[in-house]
Amino acid sequence: MEDLDLLIREVITVGPETSLKEAATLMADRLKTAVDWAEASCVCVEAGAVIGVITQANIVALVAAQHEWSTLRVSDLLRNQIGCDRTLHQDSGLLQVETAESLALLGQWFRQQRVSVLPVVDQAQHLVGLLTQDRLLQAFIQTVQSSQSAAQSPTVGAAQPESALLHSTQEHLASPTAELKQRIAAGTLLETITTHLHGSFQLEVPLQEVVIELHQFSKADRVLIYQFQADWSGQVVAEAVSPGWDGLLGQEITDPHFAEHRLEAYRQGHIQVTNDVLASGFSPCHLDLLRRLQVQALVVVPILWNDHLWGLLILQECAGPRAWNPFEVSLVQRVADHIAIALQQAARYRQSHQELQAHRQQEAHLLWHSQATELLASLAQKALQATDLNPLLDEVTQRVAQTLDLKFCGVLELLPNRAALLLRAGVGWPQNWIRQATVRADQRSQYGYTLAHHQPIAVRDLRLETRFSDTPFLHNLNIVSGVSTLIQGKNGPYGILSVHVHEQRDFSEAEITLMQSVADILAAVVKRHQTEEELAHFFELSLDLFCIASSEGLVQRVNARFETLLSYPEGALVGEPLVDIVHPEDRKATQEALYRLATGAPTVQFENRCHCCDDSYRWISWSVTLTGTGEKLF
Repeated sequence: MEDLDLLIREVITVGPETSLKEAATLMADRLKTAVDWAEASCVCVEAGAVIGVITQANIVALVAAQHEWSTLRVSDLLRNQIGCDRTLHQDSGLLQVETAESLALLGQWFRQQRVSVLPVVDQAQHLVGLLTQDRLLQAFIQTVQSSQSAAQSPTVGAAQPESALLHSTQEHLASPTAELKQRIAAGTLLETITTHLHGSFQLEVPLQEVVIELHQFSKADRVLIYQFQADWSGQVVAEAVSPGWDGLLGQEITDPHFAEHRLEAYRQGHIQVTNDVLASGFSPCHLDLLRRLQVQALVVVPILWNDHLWGLLILQECAGPRAWNPFEVSLVQRVADHIAIALQQAARYRQSHQELQAHRQQEAHLLWHSQATELLASLAQKALQATDLNPLLDEVTQRVAQTLDLKFCGVLELLPNRAALLLRAGVGWPQNWIRQATVRADQRSQYGYTLAHHQPIAVRDLRLETRFSDTPFLHNLNIVSGVSTLIQGKNGPYGILSVHVHEQRDFSEAEITLMQSVADILAAVVKRHQTEEELAHFFELSLDLFCIASSEGLVQRVNARFETLLSYPEGALVGEPLVDIVHPEDRKATQEALYRLATGAPTVQFENRCHCCDDSYRWISWSVTLTGTGEKLF
């Protein structure tokens, strides 16, 4: 046995409590230098005795079944009958190999046991080495070649071998050599397919590359992957077909009896191998389907993903019947397992990708809402303090454009003739347009349409708009999309708040709501300013005397009539105590009246004499009111 070098002496050994992740790492490292995959198997040893062996195929099966294999230990696999707990004693008669026939007998025993690798142990169950099918095949070839060499160079006086024995020896040589070549080619195929399927994280599994590789290897007339729909009809999603036969890619194929007769078997992992469909016993309905598909022999392997029958990997022979090699069938099954793993990985990657995208969108959504909330709070505060509308409008347009990440933002004021709108403030527009450019206010423009309908108007593409037409105001700047919303004034529309971009854009409800909220803040400021302007107009034009003083009695503002009647120059009384212009004899009564006002009286009325600029006095009848905050006297 040593001469034939059957055993692998350098073997990976682990304990039953070794983590499967650590074992898989050791196996992966061994693969870098191993001649065949079986050499990278892992033998479990407890107290010096061999209790089982785990192969790469076991790891693949765990991943395909969605086990959390990274948390398992080696003993968990053996306890659940994953892996092999059989051994071969070195003193067994099976290992007494001296001829090709005895090696063939050992190979037959391997196939009967349905294993590809076995630990060889001594009487104490201690590990001696590993025996693999590939090593056995190599030894068989070596033995047959030696026999053939001896037959071709007979020694003097030795009997010539019979032709039948030589022919048998040549058959032994040819058969394993072809099998070895087939195994090497199969290993290369699986490596290529594995690279396609698992080479990188992908959202879609490259199934077409898989069927092309398998088609080239198997020489079948057609190789396809069939994916099931919810009703168990399905579609060919990948195909490689030889010239002369119909292509089925993209076709929906329905077998009305599939769910009743074959579904459960495929769910349990059944593999359909048919050498001749006419001798298969298929129902006439199914035979008719196969005839229409030009199929005369086939292999059907289920693609099972987490107990779900995803689809089928199918090899079809169209030219005539075909005796499928068990090795071919086993290879197709392994390819189907890799497809299932790749589908699972792709699904997990898609889920992770979707979760990441959703998380990013949620973060962006929260950030945007935070910025929008801060914008509204800041503008509301500034609106309360604003005494001049122009600086506020400039800041609003800048902040809105920044928050929405848009180039254009503007406030357009409806002119008194109500026929046009003036660009009162904005960003993105040519600077010489600000407070100069006008646009028509009728319903033929987006702005006029907004004024007429009293609601926000969003435009995805102005070039395709049917509610109103484009205007030179927007067209000259190549503006395509935008939102405009009404700014209400005290006695009617004040104007429009608008944003625009050069490309198509679908504005969200949140963005439109923000625009309306900003417009509402501006509306409150505009109404207050309009009210103040009306009061100021009334204040200045009234023939009565108006005076505003602080709670301490200091003059803050008087109207023109006040200064004219008392002959004081404009602004001469501002900042002076009001009682200073009262006649000394009337000051006490005046102070008593103001005291009543401070102690709760809503309004006090009194008369006193006020000093004129020419040192004369005039009798004045006063009606004085204190503001609700107590800060001013009117």
